[in-house]
Amino acid sequence: MKGSILAISLMAVLILSLAQSTASVNKDKYTELTDELAASNSAKLRIANHSLTQKVMFMAIERPAVAVNRLSIASQEKDAEQESLEFLKSYGELFGLDDAGRQLKTETVKSEKSGRSSVRFQQVHSGIPVFGGELITNLDSAGELASVSGEILPDINLDVNPLVSSKEAEDTALSAVAKWYGGEYQVDVDSLKSTKPELWIYNPILLGVNRN
Repeated sequence: MKGSILAISLMAVLILSLAQSTASVNKDKYTELTDELAASNSAKLRIANHSLTQKVMFMAIERPAVAVNRLSIASQEKDAEQESLEFLKSYGELFGLDDAGRQLKTETVKSEKSGRSSVRFQQVHSGIPVFGGELITNLDSAGELASVSGEILPDINLDVNPLVSSKEAEDTALSAVAKWYGGEYQVDVDSLKSTKPELWIYNPILLGVNRN
């Protein structure tokens, strides 16, 4: 739109870039945990690993058909968040977690009329969210965990104190947008607005970028 002022709402995110982490899965521990999980649930597991972190990014737990009389009111009323956290405390290492209770923050809990439910967790480090780091658990109508999907950035080790101020981050983001769109839409920095800056941890490998 030539000649008009564009009001662009922009989140200026303070980015802490981590060195690429490609810690391999301990195969003995991996086998121990997956065998234990399959045996304890009399289940077959379907698993997919992240190509860069090598951690589990999808797991489906396929149990034998559940008898109708097993679906009692009590079983349907299992706390989805609690069940999910207990699972991830036991098997979170497969996904890249050291301490699920400390590294995950519950974002949403959704329940369906069928009794099925899902919980979305955001990965955090020292209270700071990890960009792209999240897990979603799905529970069946019996309140049993059916699948987990998402990506976790493993082995985070960094100081979360930012090297730039929120104002510097905001100015940088606004200047970048003005530069990207200024030619075609005649956008200048003064015509842009940003949302309140937020501090996030960012590593490109969670977005599928292999940066050496």
